[in-house]
Amino acid sequence: MTQRPRPFDGNGNGTFFQGGTSFPSEHSAIAWSVASVIAHEYPGTLTKLAAYGLASTVTLTRVTGKQHFASDVVIGSALGWYFARQVYRAHHDPELGGAGWSDFVSDEDLDKGETVRNPANMGSPHVPVDSWVYPAFDRLMAAGYAEDRMATIRPWSRLECARVLSEVHEHLADDQYGSPDLSIESMIRDLDAEFAWETGLRNGNSPNVHAELESAYTRYTEISGRPLRDSFHFAQTLANDFGRPYGEGGNAISGVSANATVGPFLLYMRGEYQYGSSNQEYTPAQAQQVAGSDLLPVNSVPTFGKTSRLRPIEVYVGLNLNDWQLTFGQQSLWWGANRSTSLLLSNNAEAIPMLRIDRMSPLRMPSVLGILGPIQVSGFLGRIGGYRYLKIGPDFQLYGDGIHPVDPQPYIWGANIAFKPTANLELGFSLTTIFAGRGRPLTLKTFFHTFSQHGNLQPVEPGDRSPTISASYRLPGLRNLVTLYADSMSETQPFPLFAPLESALNAGIYLTHLPRIPHLDFRCEGIYTNIPGKKASNNSYFVNFHYAEGDRNYGQLITSWIGRGATGGQTSATYWFSGRNQTTFTYRRLTSNKSLLLGGNVNDYSAATSWMLGTHLEVAGTMQYERWNFPFLNPGPRSNISTSVEIRIWPRFHQTTGRSGAP
Repeated sequence: MTQRPRPFDGNGNGTFFQGGTSFPSEHSAIAWSVASVIAHEYPGTLTKLAAYGLASTVTLTRVTGKQHFASDVVIGSALGWYFARQVYRAHHDPELGGAGWSDFVSDEDLDKGETVRNPANMGSPHVPVDSWVYPAFDRLMAAGYAEDRMATIRPWSRLECARVLSEVHEHLADDQYGSPDLSIESMIRDLDAEFAWETGLRNGNSPNVHAELESAYTRYTEISGRPLRDSFHFAQTLANDFGRPYGEGGNAISGVSANATVGPFLLYMRGEYQYGSSNQEYTPAQAQQVAGSDLLPVNSVPTFGKTSRLRPIEVYVGLNLNDWQLTFGQQSLWWGANRSTSLLLSNNAEAIPMLRIDRMSPLRMPSVLGILGPIQVSGFLGRIGGYRYLKIGPDFQLYGDGIHPVDPQPYIWGANIAFKPTANLELGFSLTTIFAGRGRPLTLKTFFHTFSQHGNLQPVEPGDRSPTISASYRLPGLRNLVTLYADSMSETQPFPLFAPLESALNAGIYLTHLPRIPHLDFRCEGIYTNIPGKKASNNSYFVNFHYAEGDRNYGQLITSWIGRGATGGQTSATYWFSGRNQTTFTYRRLTSNKSLLLGGNVNDYSAATSWMLGTHLEVAGTMQYERWNFPFLNPGPRSNISTSVEIRIWPRFHQTTGRSGAP
């Protein structure tokens, strides 16, 4: 039906409806259906390891043997798991033993009044990383109302948000915390309203069968004056905006989001129409110099023409088993303690298609490992798009010569673990690696080679590796007022903590409120990739010898707007009228090293506000004045003014199956 050719047919991008039998993988479906039934009929540890291990081997070999694309085997495996579940539930004889399966409650149990359901086996979509709920939870956690959730890994599932909110209410009921101020109370009320359905699920009020039209929105942005759009070489006027196009003049987006859950399964969709005005292009001489600085062909230089397109922002399906949620599709992540930007992963670029696994709620290790406190784990394997390679490779062959319209795209994998040894200290360790691509197919060999400890100067590049360490600490004596935090990343050392003079740093301070102004918080963050005293490597961040496009997805940095070889920071103050109504004032600055295309600087001053007009209608507006000076682009300073108005409708139109089974 889908007519997707197999990889060996030469259709390297996996286009559907071209004639073929690649999607989904029948081998994966059969392997996982057999393995799942065996693992439940004979639920011993060795049986499970053997059954699931063999099924995983079959799945991997279908990709490494170029018989299927990664998405083919993921969907095939999911179908096989579902087939096994249905067969097992229909034909398993409970008198012969075996393991239980599924969090669904049968009609017979419902008739008996059975209401016990396990939230750990309920699918739940993630809250997008640009949602208002994260700043609200940041403030509550910094004020001491939630202590066992890690802030360095986002997004969170909606059920996890409800769990954290339940902890907030437990602290409110504890007399030692005292009564919160009015701004905190209003914030909690808004969060209660947002996650009322998920709170009911946790209380066993209904089965997890739910579909919802979450939001509809439209935004118009007018930019007067020339904006900046290339942070890999210079800077960005609009950052952390999912890589949406923009240019001088009028720009617009209109989109919708929806989600659905059925027991352990989930679906999330967010897509939009995007219109971006054109922007001034590089001159031929400028394009040649930009390409030369990257050792890439001229056709690799970003262009800024008018854009009119339909685009998915995030689209994924998922399965939750025992509080481990597996999702597949286009997803956006934010890894790091800082909020103005992230050294590792942010929503500055388009979301990456990925296979992702997350621990939904924190876990605790047994025995002496319990001193680590609650632990959060996340990992993914994704694919980057719009990539070019070095003109001259380490074997002196001509690469990226412009003859081939599309180079083989590389993959990226990442892992993150965060834990809280105390209620006030959070530590995190993470790593992303760009690997495979041109001349290096995705195989187990290329994957395991990314762990090589011999450095990057090898005959075969192990990958563009970015190890990062994060820390956050609530100050003694000022526990509910001041939080210090930092992220440090190294491009040359495996552990940034042991090489502070060779690592980029992003550090900040957060005040939950200012003295005598309980509704006003304050945040100040500073960042540098321009390593002090390391001029030779100042432009090496977010780039790699073989992977010269660096940490980019379709031209935009997936990391930080600070770019390569730069210093800067951001200061902001938010006045919270309530959880949903707030106004923020922000100052952002960037200064890049002169060794990178003559360097330059940017200063941004902005004000943003959002306000709920009733229960379902929200209006948001932003105004920003920017002054920039990059001698390579213009002989003198330039400025622009950006204004935007956005209308968001939260219809909460949903179809739900309740206890009686009626919608």
